[in-house]
Amino acid sequence: MLVEQARRLYEKGFAGDLSFDEYVASIPMIPDFPESYTARFPELLLVDARLSVQRQCELLGVDFSNESHSYVNADFYRAKTSKVYWIRAQDGRVYKGKSAIACRTAFAEDEVGLSVHEGLALFAQNGDKLQGRGMDLPASVRPEACEYVVFLSWFLARPLLSWSWGGYAVPHCGSASRGK
Repeated sequence: MLVEQARRLYEKGFAGDLSFDEYVASIPMIPDFPESYTARFPELLLVDARLSVQRQCELLGVDFSNESHSYVNADFYRAKTSKVYWIRAQDGRVYKGKSAIACRTAFAEDEVGLSVHEGLALFAQNGDKLQGRGMDLPASVRPEACEYVVFLSWFLARPLLSWSWGGYAVPHCGSASRGK
């Protein structure tokens, strides 16, 4: 699984000047997750946040709104500090049609919303699952207004990363989350 997911990111240009073997060597081993995570968070994802959000969007063909480059984590205590790591996640279907703000308060004790880098990792590795729908990334918010949440959605048949007010429930969107 490690090599397969590393290859997906490598082929999209996430490795920069590194050879494939060098890139794989820079990735930590897959940790042991709690057994309960497998059903609740079915997606095993490699997150590589060494590239900026803007650069990742360019590599993935995601339209990038001009304000999406500035964001902060909504929950600093649960934010990952590593630049390359593994998560178990769900793509938002569990919370489809619920606002991001409502989801943040409804998350289980061992659950946290995805950040923008984690959402882009999900898109990079399983983008076909997001076709025609949206995904709120409730861990990433505007610095000056935490009620504005990053989302990744389809707009005019192309993926778009932007902001929206997190208190509005969009019927085709759901908040993506991961185990903490």
